[in-house]
Amino acid sequence: MDQTAELSVREEAAFEEELVAALTDRTLHLIILATEQCNFRCAYCYEDFSVGRMGPETVQGIKRLLDRRLDGLRQLNVSWFGGEPLLARPIVEDISSHVVESLGRLPELPYLGDMTTNGYLLDVTTAERLAGLGVGSYQISLDGPQAVHDTTRVRADGGKSFQRIGENLLALRDSALPLRILLRIHLTPPSESTTVG
Repeated sequence: MDQTAELSVREEAAFEEELVAALTDRTLHLIILATEQCNFRCAYCYEDFSVGRMGPETVQGIKRLLDRRLDGLRQLNVSWFGGEPLLARPIVEDISSHVVESLGRLPELPYLGDMTTNGYLLDVTTAERLAGLGVGSYQISLDGPQAVHDTTRVRADGGKSFQRIGENLLALRDSALPLRILLRIHLTPPSESTTVG
């Protein structure tokens, strides 16, 4: 067999292994949209904010799904997304509490809770409460330096957001909380709407 054919066979085997791993029922990764609502009105956002918070029947459905699936799992991940998930913090806490309580009987089951948030409401008190519920990883985005960020990531009331996000990030960094924060920086070519003068 020549090297090209051998490489092709190895690539195909690797693909099949990844496909089987992705389709296993031993891992459950839920991405939960607790609310479409957001406290920002970013210049590039595609949401229309027509959908509010997740209803109680959906919350109960998620809990029932978890109750049915937990016993057979080797890994559980719950990712919070939105809108801004911290605007629906009671829902995040309710479902996360259910997960933590359920894991009390399955202490060997690895669990990771994470959240994509704009960081505006993620102060130390909130992060501490969520860390106790297994949410310990966050993805937060900034749109470059403050002068640019505050023109594209405007709050729903028209106010600026960079300073408070920065204060929250520094406070979290200085805390003893066991958190992981992935900070994404969005860079957009200058245009008339983002030119700082």
